[in-house]
Order: sequence, then C-alpha cells, then structure tokens
Amino acid sequence: LAPLTLYLTSVISLPALMWWAASVNQVPMQVAFFVAVGAWVRHLRTRSPGWLAVTLLAVGFGLLCYVKVLLLVPVLAYLAVAYFARGTLRERVVGTARAYWPAVATGGVLTVAYVVHYVSAVPQPFRPARENHVLEVADSMLGTILPTGLLGGPWHWYRTSPPIVLGSPPVWTVHLSWVLVVLVVLYSVLRRARAGRGWALLATYSLALFVLLATSRGQLYGRFAGLEYRYLTDVVCVLALTVGLVFLELQGAPDSSRPRPAPLLTVRLHPGVAPLAVALVAVGGLLSSASYVGYWHHDNAGRAYVKNLQAALAGSERVPALAAQTLPGDVMPDYTKPDNDSRRFTSLLQRRVSFPTTSDRLQVIDGAGNLVPASIRTGVRSRPGPQDGCGWKVRAEGRDIALTGRTFDWQWWLRIGYLSSSDSPVVVTAGDSRRATVVRKGLHSLYVRADGRFDTVSVSGLADGVTLCVDTIEVGDPVPPEGP
Repeated sequence: LAPLTLYLTSVISLPALMWWAASVNQVPMQVAFFVAVGAWVRHLRTRSPGWLAVTLLAVGFGLLCYVKVLLLVPVLAYLAVAYFARGTLRERVVGTARAYWPAVATGGVLTVAYVVHYVSAVPQPFRPARENHVLEVADSMLGTILPTGLLGGPWHWYRTSPPIVLGSPPVWTVHLSWVLVVLVVLYSVLRRARAGRGWALLATYSLALFVLLATSRGQLYGRFAGLEYRYLTDVVCVLALTVGLVFLELQGAPDSSRPRPAPLLTVRLHPGVAPLAVALVAVGGLLSSASYVGYWHHDNAGRAYVKNLQAALAGSERVPALAAQTLPGDVMPDYTKPDNDSRRFTSLLQRRVSFPTTSDRLQVIDGAGNLVPASIRTGVRSRPGPQDGCGWKVRAEGRDIALTGRTFDWQWWLRIGYLSSSDSPVVVTAGDSRRATVVRKGLHSLYVRADGRFDTVSVSGLADGVTLCVDTIEVGDPVPPEGP
C-alpha cells in the first residue's frame, strides 16, 4: 500500500492527467509500465508463454503511443538480471539470456524494429543548440524538482503562463529533501541486503530522463525545461516500483531485498515511523496537487483566448488578413519564442489565415483572442500636406511624402489614409521595402508593411488620370484599438 499511496498522491504524475497534449502519450505509458512489469515478474517466476505475451503486448501498446516506452525495456531486463539471477554480472546476463531466450528474442525483435522505424520515419524537431544548457537542466530537474517531488513537493509553483506552471520549491525545502533522501537510502542499505539495487534503478532511470530532456527541449528552454514535471511523470512509476523492491520482498526472486541477518545499523525505527512518513509525503503531495490543479480550473487565461480566436477565425467571411504579433504572456510566455508568434499559433487553429504585406482591412488579435481592426500605435507620421482639402496630392508621376522623423531599423506598418478618384494600382516605397498593391475609389485606408530606416514614403505607379489625396501616413506597430 505504501508504494501505491506514493504513486496516487504524487504531484509528479499530474501533468499526464491534466494536460491533454501530455495525456495522450503518458497515460498509455503508465498503463503499459504497470501491466508490463506485473506480467514480466509473473513470467520470470513461471516462464509462462502467456505472461510473456501479455508483457510484449503491453510494451507494444505503449510504443504505439510514446517513444519513451523504450525505457521500459531496460527496466524489465534489470528486474531479470538483478533479482532473478545470481553470480557475477556476466553470469547473470548469460544465465538470464539462456533461461529466458524466448523473451530475449521476441523482445529484441520488437525493440530493434521500433527503433529502426523511429529513426528512419519520424522527423526529429531538435537540432544542436548554440548554447549548452546541460548544467542548468541538471540543476533544475535532478537537483531541484525531482527530490522535492519525491517527498511530496514542490509545495510552491512558478507562474509562467497559467495553467502551465513550473515547480518552484523554496530553497530550504530542496536542501531538506536531499538530506531526507540520503538518510532514507542509507538506512535501507544498512538495514537490508541488496537494497541498493532498487535505488540504482531509480537513479539510472532519472538520469535517462535528464539526458533525453537535456538533448531536446532543454536546448531551447534551459532551466525552465528542467522545472517542468511533464518530463518526469513516468519517474513516479519507477518510484513506486523502487520502494517495493527496496523495502519489500519480491516473491520468487532469489536475489530479492531482505533484512540483513546482522544489520550494519543497529538502530531500528519504531514501526509507526514508516506509516507516518508515507502519510506526510502523501499529504504534501495532495497539497501540491491541489494548488497545481487550481491553476487549470481558475487561472487559465489561455482557454478563453484560444476558444475566442478559434471561433473568430472560423466565423470570418473572408480570409483574415492579420499582422504578426507576439501572443500575450499569459497565453504563451516569452521564453517559448518563436512559438509565441501569432503566425505559428494561428496555423494550429485555422489554415485560412494570411499575413500579407499590404491590406485594406488589416486585423489584429486583441487580449481576449478576438479579431479587431488594426490601429497603428504611431511612432512618426507624415507632415501636413501643402494642398488644402487634399493634403498630399499624388498623380501618375508619384510623390515623396515627408515624415516628422526618421524611423530606426524595424519592421513597421504604415496606415495611409487616402481619397482616390478611381481604382488604380499603386507602389509604396519606404526603407528597404517596395510594395505593389491597389487603391480603391473613395475614402479608405491602406496598410503597408515596411522594413528598415526611412524618413519619407514614396507613393507612385498610379494609372494615368488618377488623383490620390493622401491625408495622413501613420508609422508604427499594429495594435487593437483603444476604448470600447
């Protein structure tokens, strides 16, 4: 019951239950883990082909859902070599291979076939990074949230982009957790024979998870990636197994952990200490879990934002013409760049979206996820035009329109307010950009993206006989309009 209690109350596994993107992979993985371990131990005891088949089916099912299920294969091999064999390491490995050769053969074929398929057919999204974040990830993952999570933590969360929050245990709890972990390990090793093998399994598995993270998302997010329990959820399965292997006898295993006939530590704890310790860890885990879940239920700004944006994109009569934006920090935090760019984000919700360089109906996404007409947060603007009632009069030969100042090197948007005598092509040149588009008869606005430094805007390319009155040019960033 103690291992089961630790598993059920630990906050480490909660991302696999609350976060849909994690659940589709990690819930099947945890199911596969426990089914495979249970069936495998029964096969090791009985050599029954039926239990071997259940083991292979569980592993195969897990691999269909998540590549990390490959880590289950060495766990099963470790159980056989460390607990169901005797002798030197070489004798254990050779003896296990001979005694359980059907399992070695079928499991080897399954594993190799999956690895070959994965390497050859699955795109790898991560490339070597310019900066090395290995030490940062090791400190945050292995040094901070793992030991506190094992003991019921982290008790406190770092609000990055709720509901996605990161483990942020107080420093003193990290130090205390390490002291308690070391004391528990030492007590078990000094009181029980072969207890170290269980802890070795937990340590090795945790190290494998660290290597996987440090060579993937850890390259992008550094320390932040190491503080995310999403990448540790399966370690709680190994924790439950480890506690059983260390403190309980594995029936049918000749090298199971057992009390030492002559303990190296004569001090024996009161029988009530273990239930009390498990209860304290469980209570800590429940408190940490309650605060974690609270962000999903009560502080999830992204939920309404995404629903509103999805409805707005789907309900638009024409293909929305949007200006690129950085999403609000409570929807996608700044450290997720470039994934917090609206061009990437909207492509996940709706393919019918354009991000043009010119538009007569430019829109932006407001703070609630709605599409609204763009307003320009003006940095510089055009000088007053010399023509009364027209401003800057432009004909076929074109005209340069002076601005009140010079821009710095940036990606700008221009709003050109104009009155045209007729529909016509037009060319707008500013900085490093030359945009060919059209103007419509009447009073309208034209939005043009321009890159670089400039203090004038050139308007040219009008059809013969067309007169364009430019009232104003605003240069700045597109933002939602102010007020209701």
